[in-house]
Amino acid sequence: MTETQQLFVFRTLMEAGSDTSRVTHGQIIAGAVTSPDWVARARKDLDEVCGHNVERLPQREDRPRLKYISAVVKEGF
Repeated sequence: MTETQQLFVFRTLMEAGSDTSRVTHGQIIAGAVTSPDWVARARKDLDEVCGHNVERLPQREDRPRLKYISAVVKEGF
């Protein structure tokens, strides 16, 4: 395999791995812009679990209490 072919393969792999994340984030942002009501609901759920002034970041053990946010992430994927 030539160096040019190796570079092509590595670039393709890198693009394939990063493109899916970019598209997912774009879809979630597009959903937030077109349906701001679900952003408010997700924020309300997050405030109930982590405090109204974001007293802490959510932890793995909070996941059962953050069902709506989990659903939003799953929908994005």
